[in-house]
Amino acid sequence: MRTLSVLAIASVLFIAPVLLATNNNVFAQNSVTQGIGQLQLATQLGICLSGVNTFISCNNLSNQEQTNFGNNVAGQQGGSGSGSGNTATQGIGQSQSVKQGAVCVSGDGTFGSCNNLSNQEQTNFGNNVAGQQGGSGYKGGGNTATQGIGQSQSANQGSLCVSGGSTSASCNNLSNQEQTNFGNNVAGQQGGSGSGSGNTATQGIGQSQSANQRSLCVSGDDTSASCNNLSNQEQTNFGNNVAGQQGGSGYKGGGNTATQGIGQSQSANQGSLCVSGGSTSGSCNNFNSQTQTNYGNNVIGQTR
Repeated sequence: MRTLSVLAIASVLFIAPVLLATNNNVFAQNSVTQGIGQLQLATQLGICLSGVNTFISCNNLSNQEQTNFGNNVAGQQGGSGSGSGNTATQGIGQSQSVKQGAVCVSGDGTFGSCNNLSNQEQTNFGNNVAGQQGGSGYKGGGNTATQGIGQSQSANQGSLCVSGGSTSASCNNLSNQEQTNFGNNVAGQQGGSGSGSGNTATQGIGQSQSANQRSLCVSGDDTSASCNNLSNQEQTNFGNNVAGQQGGSGYKGGGNTATQGIGQSQSANQGSLCVSGGSTSGSCNNFNSQTQTNYGNNVIGQTR
């Protein structure tokens, strides 16, 4: 299942940007490739060098939101010639990436500076829908449907504070990631009457989140409320994979094959280091919360 989810995300993120769209895609032909893709990238860097104090400076803030209501819809009817089958490839992909770096070097104190804040939200209501009727040719009248819905978020944050005096409320990393999918993969396939007239459906729903956070505080005096890493990751899937297949009547290769997968993946890597000439209070803490909820089902109906 993990392999299916990774393949679903990889295929979706490859297909979707090629055919970037925000509305519905509707086709009726023998070979169809449809993609809906949303991509957001942010790179932020703040550097402060101060002979005295650094005050509320060099903070990075990133907010990314993606919402898709578009559908991929394909209706295909095979012909009567050789090789008259149907092929549909459909993908919906959402990708967000943020990279943040902050460096503060102060001769005296560092206050409310060099903090990184990232918020990422993805919501998909779009569906992949394919209806296929195989051809009547003597060879190759089968159906193939490949459908994927993928959501991917990554956050990389790094902060460094070097203060001759104290470091307060600085060099903290905060990352919030939320993914919600309501989209379904739906395939209805009726095999043809020729040889090799079977059905093949591959369906996948994948959600992936990754957070990497590093913080370092070096203070001549106290370090307070600084160099903390906080990561929150939430994934919710309501989407289903549904395949209905009726085998063909050809003398050879008229069977059905369905492969379905729903996968959710979260990873967080955090590291913090505090070196203080005075006290260290409320600093260099790592907080990580990860929540995964799946209401989706894999449903297959097959008859020969």
